[in-house]
Amino acid sequence: MHQSEIWTIGERQSRPALAPLERKWHLEQHLFDSSKQAVVVLQQDLLYKIYMSRIEERWLEPLESHAETAVERFVASTRRLAKILNNDGIPSIPFTEPSVPLFTALSDIEKRHALWRIKFMIELCEKVQGKGDYVNRSAITTQAFLEQSGFTSSPDLIEQLEEDDNVDIFNSSHQLIFASLRTFGLVSFTLEQFFSRPWMDLLSRDHYGVHEKLYQLTQDILAGKHINTVSTTFVTDHICRELTSLEKRSFIVFPRFFAPVFEGDQVVGYLCTNKIFPYDEPQPTE
Repeated sequence: MHQSEIWTIGERQSRPALAPLERKWHLEQHLFDSSKQAVVVLQQDLLYKIYMSRIEERWLEPLESHAETAVERFVASTRRLAKILNNDGIPSIPFTEPSVPLFTALSDIEKRHALWRIKFMIELCEKVQGKGDYVNRSAITTQAFLEQSGFTSSPDLIEQLEEDDNVDIFNSSHQLIFASLRTFGLVSFTLEQFFSRPWMDLLSRDHYGVHEKLYQLTQDILAGKHINTVSTTFVTDHICRELTSLEKRSFIVFPRFFAPVFEGDQVVGYLCTNKIFPYDEPQPTE
């Protein structure tokens, strides 16, 4: 709602009536803002459908294609990935409840998507380790993900990545489809949380406006306004806090850059890169 329309009852009674032209302008502005938001939602929904149709066509397996149930496959896969990460010195917990309620609550297509993502991550780790590399090296695992998935990103991406970066890749509905493996060693989320929840449900940011700035940047990227990496130094360093996790850890985040992710010539997601370090919350003084 436009600011001029936000009034208490008393204020509505005491303020002068808007002139007809002013009322018309406010109405048109409100309709324009609403229409613009509707276009953004429709565009995001279309990109997600394009992404999912191509992912489904190329990789997603029917839930009934295995003797195991989807839950059994998810449990086995998270345990396998946790073992791979732990063997490489990256502490990881697959889940807290064997019934995996977060995964169970997903729709069938979301379950298929989650199973593909975790299977893809296992294959990527094994490929990187098979070459004698460590999975906590961000530039190597990010490049391996792009090569294995068939997605591409900005031409200047790889040369800008540093090995201690934290890299996350999201689709157009802001679902995490890749995280550099060193991220798993920083957080106390289970793998079930990682693969079953949107990232907005997992973390909060302490600085006003940070989320809004980053969200707007993602919308610009999804709208095709950027084809190269975009520096995010305009976003202040800030504290992220885990909302639903085992230990409720906090981190200080130093934003570096974002970049589009392409399927062919179609933008289907975005990549973000940060420097992230553990942060000890100040203890209250007595």
